[in-house]
This record gives sequence, C-alpha cells and structure tokens, in this order.
Amino acid sequence: MGLLHWLPGETLHSLVTRQHAFWGHRRAEQTARALFGHDRRGYQHDLPGNLDELVASTGGQLGDVLSVSLDRTLLRFYRPFLSESRERAYAGALGGGSEARVRRRLIAASAGPKVFHPLKACLPCIQEDRKLFGWTYWHMDHQYPGVWVCPRHAVPLQKSSSRANRYDRVQWHCPEARNLLPPAIASANAAELDSCTRFARLVGEIVDKRPIVRIESGALHASFLLALERGGLVANDGRVAIDLVASQFLCHVRSLRCLPELQVLLNKEERVSEQLSKMLAPTLGECHPILCFEIAP
Repeated sequence: MGLLHWLPGETLHSLVTRQHAFWGHRRAEQTARALFGHDRRGYQHDLPGNLDELVASTGGQLGDVLSVSLDRTLLRFYRPFLSESRERAYAGALGGGSEARVRRRLIAASAGPKVFHPLKACLPCIQEDRKLFGWTYWHMDHQYPGVWVCPRHAVPLQKSSSRANRYDRVQWHCPEARNLLPPAIASANAAELDSCTRFARLVGEIVDKRPIVRIESGALHASFLLALERGGLVANDGRVAIDLVASQFLCHVRSLRCLPELQVLLNKEERVSEQLSKMLAPTLGECHPILCFEIAP
C-alpha cells in the first residue's frame, strides 16, 4: 500500500493519522500494527516509540530513526537543551520502544510533575491546509510547550477534545473545528495575546534555527547573572536577593501568565524562587525550558 509524503512542518502523529485515513482502516490497531509492529505502539502524539519498526515497515521512506525522532516528534523542542550525545540516546530510546524512559527523563529535566504536551491546532491553518493540500494536519510548531498562539495567524490555538486513555494514547484523527476545545487563553486581553504571540515566535525561532542553537548551561547562567548585576540585584559579596528577583521576574512575565504551563510553574512565589535558584547555581540545576527561553542569551 502506498505511503503519503510529509507535509510542511508535519508531526509524525499527523502523518500516521493521515495514513490511517488514506488506507481506510476501520480500527486504529490495524494501522499501529502495520507501521509500528504492535497494536499498542505509535499512538503517543508527542513521543511515540517503536520507531525502529516504523523505519523498517516503510523501507526508510520517511527517514531514519534519528531524523524522524529529532524532526517529527516533540523531542525537537528539547534539542536546544540537550547535548548531541543525549539527544542521540533519546532518539535511540524512541527507536527501541523505550519512550516511557525518555518521558521520565524529560519530566526530571523540566522540574515539574509531568510533561505537558496537549495536541493543539489553529482554525485558520485548518482552513488553509484543506485548500492547499486537501488534508488538515497537526503542525509541529503548534505543539511546542508554551506555544498557545499560532505564530503565523496570531490567533489562539485550540486543544484536541480527544481524551488520552490509560496508555497516554490519543486515537488518530485529523484536526477539525468540531474536535477542538475552546482556546485555553480565550480570556487573554489584547496585550496578553500580543505577548503570547511574540513568545510563540521566539520559541519557534530558537527551536527551528539551523544549525541548531544549544542553550548551554554555562551561557545561560552567565546571561542570567549579568542581567541581575545590571539590575542591582547582586550584593558586593556576590549574594543574590532571590526573593526580590522572583518578585521582579513575576512582573516581567505578567503578560504571559495566562499560558497554562506558566499557571502551573508560577502559581507560587516560592516555586519561582526555587526555579530561579537553580539557574543561579554554579552547576546549573534543572529548570523548565519555558523559563529558560525567557532569559536565553
């Protein structure tokens, strides 16, 4: 049976969704078995596993494990924060069906209780894609954490209404207005929407830049410390007034606090202090990538 080709900026989950519809399979398990070699593999829309089987079943026509995992899954978002050896190890884990291990490591690296990757779409993109390609599909840059506004149309993104089951699987479906929830930032005012749009474009610019930009911990630490020194927040003995820093940082990101991720990360000033303290440690501790984007050099 024929294979579809990648659409611009398409996720792996999206291509498999379209492939499922193209083949006319009645059951999701049929497509999972054909592409991923198992009834319960490949459903995770963000970090799917068994990519070795996918590459073998498609004869490499979609790319190898490294290119598919780094360019077509949400591992792409985390690449600026990973060493080349670490990203290859994660790609290998996705290839071998150890996606749960990758997820656990990203949870630890994000300093949060879970990796928050809802499936999102833009209504104007849906309309344009149907006219241009005859398909609607899930765009990679819409899926990046912290991105809740379409960087092209500057309209709020909407989450899929499809609920993940106990295996964290979302059944395959192309984005349509009828299967999207109201925008998560629908209550944002004009200034907040503008800030969220600029932040979405910043995230996309850093993540998608080639050659890839590695946000090195040393550079991040130095940039943060220099900004604090210029702001008069570092005493002569080198101590940082972390509570004051946290208070000012909250003011700095006030217009972004409508973002769901920041509502969790910044719900308490003590938690903000904890995150910022990790950025100031001599050996940079783990902190959430979204906060790093705010201070990246």
